Amino acid sequence: MHEFHIAKNIAEEVRRRAKGLARVKAVDVQLGALLRFDAAMCAELLEQMLKDARFEETAFNVAVLPGVARCSACGAEFQPDPDVPQCPKCESLKVEIISGKDWKVTSVK
Repeated sequence: MHEFHIAKNIAEEVRRRAKGLARVKAVDVQLGALLRFDAAMCAELLEQMLKDARFEETAFNVAVLPGVARCSACGAEFQPDPDVPQCPKCESLKVEIISGKDWKVTSVK
């Protein structure tokens, strides 16, 4: 259940960034699509993990951003299939994942 581990790490980052705030109105998070973590599930887990008073009315806004890969054979950039990242231009399987396997807390306010 990698989703729980990811949400736990996000919650720790949110707590760190919310230090000194009496109330947190909104938390904005970006998830890479290649994490295969549903935005609604992520928001729900964050609500459960961040239960103290300053997060009571917090809006957890989670956006899923597409993954990007680059073909090592032809140089094309594309949105890879998470199961088989194959270049749609030359059909090579030699691809480098550029983004989509990471997460980022973009704001805590």
